[in-house]
Amino acid sequence: MDIMLKDLSRFLEGLTANWKDITIHVITPDRSVLASSEALAFDLLLQGDNPSLPHLLDEGFRELVSAFHPHREGGSAFFTYQSEGRTLFARIDAVRLSDGDDLFILLTIPRRTLLENFAWQSRTKFYLFLGLLAASSALFIFFYLLPLRRITTIVRKFSRGGPMTIPVSSRADEIGTLTSEFRSLDQELGRRQEALSDSERHYRLLFEDNPNPLWVIERETRRFLAMNAAAVKRYGYSREEFLSLTEHDILLPSLPPAIPGRDALPGPAWPQTVRHRAKNEDVIEAEITSRPITWAGADAEVALVHDVTARRQLEAQLRQAQKMEAVGQLAGGVAHDFNNILTAIIGYANLLEMKMSDEDPGRLNVEQILSASERAARLTHSLLAFSRKQIINPRPTDLNAVVRSVEKLLRRLIGEDIEFNVLHSPEPLVVLADAGQIEQVLMNLATNARDSMPRGGALSIETGFKEIDDGFIRAHGYGATGRYGVLYVSDTGEGMDAKTQKRIFDPFYTTKDVGKGTGLGLSIVYGIVKQHNGQINVYSDPGRGTTFRIYLPVVDQEAEALDIPPPAPVIGGTETILFAEDDEFIRELALKVLEDGGYTVVLARDGEEALELFMAHSGSIDLVALDVIMPRKNGREVYQAIRERSPSMRALFLSGYTADIIHRKGFLEEGLAFLAKPFSPASLLRKMREVLDKEAPA
Repeated sequence: MDIMLKDLSRFLEGLTANWKDITIHVITPDRSVLASSEALAFDLLLQGDNPSLPHLLDEGFRELVSAFHPHREGGSAFFTYQSEGRTLFARIDAVRLSDGDDLFILLTIPRRTLLENFAWQSRTKFYLFLGLLAASSALFIFFYLLPLRRITTIVRKFSRGGPMTIPVSSRADEIGTLTSEFRSLDQELGRRQEALSDSERHYRLLFEDNPNPLWVIERETRRFLAMNAAAVKRYGYSREEFLSLTEHDILLPSLPPAIPGRDALPGPAWPQTVRHRAKNEDVIEAEITSRPITWAGADAEVALVHDVTARRQLEAQLRQAQKMEAVGQLAGGVAHDFNNILTAIIGYANLLEMKMSDEDPGRLNVEQILSASERAARLTHSLLAFSRKQIINPRPTDLNAVVRSVEKLLRRLIGEDIEFNVLHSPEPLVVLADAGQIEQVLMNLATNARDSMPRGGALSIETGFKEIDDGFIRAHGYGATGRYGVLYVSDTGEGMDAKTQKRIFDPFYTTKDVGKGTGLGLSIVYGIVKQHNGQINVYSDPGRGTTFRIYLPVVDQEAEALDIPPPAPVIGGTETILFAEDDEFIRELALKVLEDGGYTVVLARDGEEALELFMAHSGSIDLVALDVIMPRKNGREVYQAIRERSPSMRALFLSGYTADIIHRKGFLEEGLAFLAKPFSPASLLRKMREVLDKEAPA
């Protein structure tokens, strides 16, 4: 604006160059002088940097302004006034600008100058000259001052945050050049503003809106300088709290040291595994990748924090599951072979016992053999439970009913010095479960709790309902979404430290004295729960007791009754049975038991021999009893070959493995009769009679 007024002043000076003491002033309604000729200093007083009309003209000027502003456009007036002892003639013209503002052009000349240069008769011409001079000034204002004023207004608004909308000008003079330059400036500023907006969007996308925590840390002090919303949410600190912390405030003391000189290493940034503590005391395992940057003039690091807490939990669970699976495979294989041996021991001991009188001195020895065999059978049962290869019979079962059915037995088991409390859910909790297996879980947990309270305490069992959602899974690191019935088993015993808790489900791991525990109790619990598609976890602290929580999926079905029918009576028969078994002891035992039951028995040592004998006795065989796994054709292959010749042939399959693993491996079709080893002579006879009495397959 100053440049524009100087240009106007130079124009006015040119107009008055040939007229001594003539001055021209461009004035605003508030008496501020925008521009004037050089003689302005002679007639006007200066007030700071803002020249104005002298005080002498206050009243007269207000009258003039009142006369011309704002109603009269283009009007003019003549007057005289005194200044420093001189009389001056003056003419004032009002000019209305397009933006509604008014300007005044004031021309002055001393009376003496007027008289010296013109005769009295020439005054009219002089006044005409003054009018032309005023008109020239007005034209200059319209053609030069008005565009400059418009540009000045636009620039002033732009400096206050408004848009810079410079109109297009076709002028070829300095004003046209100025307008063009301002338009170029406006376009360049627009491009820079757009680039800045893009940069801000990228920053927000990459930093602020990043789903992973990000922060900037001063390298020397490790003080937080900035962080994104994900960091605030995950760690629980507000931005203000973060800015008052250093990295050391959230690091756990047990952290491994950082790699020396890692920031100076070339190539990609090195991720560093650390453990942080959030505001709510949660431990966060994180992999941090950082890069050196300059932030507000300071040396800093920008760090990407990848939360691997859930991943580490899943990795630990996977390792545990793989370990359990490996031991389970071993346990299942051992149990299979051991069951074959036990079948012979139990069978022959039963046969021997049946032939002894109650007074026989050897009867006690046989009973001891049977007792030891029963214990061995329970051990193999436990091994199969741990390996999740036992037979289960899942039915819609109410957890409340299961707890009630075993409550009396548990009271006797734990003893009188332990307070026993049971709290049932008010609503039915129907799950698909084998009630006997769930009872086994409760028995094992109650036994474990009793042993942890040698001086007495309290044991409580509670049932409840739990809806597991994604938030629960993220917080605990296990489970699947859905509705669950929950068994809570809590005691006030000695409790466990974190190290023990990590191993309690390991097979053969025990904290009990030698000879007081097998280390399979909790492993069996784990196997049963997993076989029911459930989850189990433990909460414990040394000296503060232990709580087990078992989650079993709820089903929308009616619970079945838990009544167990009595075993069927042992009845023999007169049918002919083909019995194929590769174990010699079991073959001989079956021959003895079945012949004593009235059956005719044909023995085979393997699959091929079984087929040959079936063909040799074609038409006389009523049932084939086949070991599932045996040499030279397994039981399924033999049965399929027999069914091609005799579709209605009845069959009973036997194995040291359990039915579910036999089904999973494809050795046995669903719906076929199965008897697991070890079996007693009575159970073999019952099963034979059951299959023979059923309708023959079509």
